[in-house]
Amino acid sequence: MTTDSKTPSASGYETAVQNPSEDLKLSFEQSREQSRELSGDKIVNTQEIAALLLELKQTWHQTIPVSQFMQVTPMSYDGNRFTVTAPMAPNINLHQTMFAGSIYTLMTLTGWGMLWLQQQIAGVEGNIVLADANIRYHAPITEDPIVTVIWPEDITLAPLATGGKVKVKLEVRLHCADKLCSTFSGLYFSY
Repeated sequence: MTTDSKTPSASGYETAVQNPSEDLKLSFEQSREQSRELSGDKIVNTQEIAALLLELKQTWHQTIPVSQFMQVTPMSYDGNRFTVTAPMAPNINLHQTMFAGSIYTLMTLTGWGMLWLQQQIAGVEGNIVLADANIRYHAPITEDPIVTVIWPEDITLAPLATGGKVKVKLEVRLHCADKLCSTFSGLYFSY
């Protein structure tokens, strides 16, 4: 799977959350004007997406404490593309760039979050684990990163509805200052 190498921004997508610092809330007018068919014939509007993003953020912060310290925040989700960020301040190293462990965690959570969101939209449940991963650090991260993942078209979550398992390889990209700074490939299982 290939993805666009241009720097993503919240304004470049159909966003569910336009300002993550406002606790993932949308105005009534925005939510009324936007709706998107995400899975089959199930319509999910931006208010529902915002609620899912808030639930995901709370899940991360309550079950993975480092994510709260890192201030990992979902920014947007349109059914195919998921975007996450985290501020530099709690993730900085002695070189005044983002700590490699924070980068790895941020990218792992972005992939995990995409699978979780897809499961929520599909109405199926599964325990998500990262089975294998590879990361490449291309350039130092000197400002708040934008992390994106695109859902592969050929993946179905139907086996989860009958107690089966799903395996999905996700390619996650981290952009900073208009350039690709890190790439992550993760093999996730849900059972």
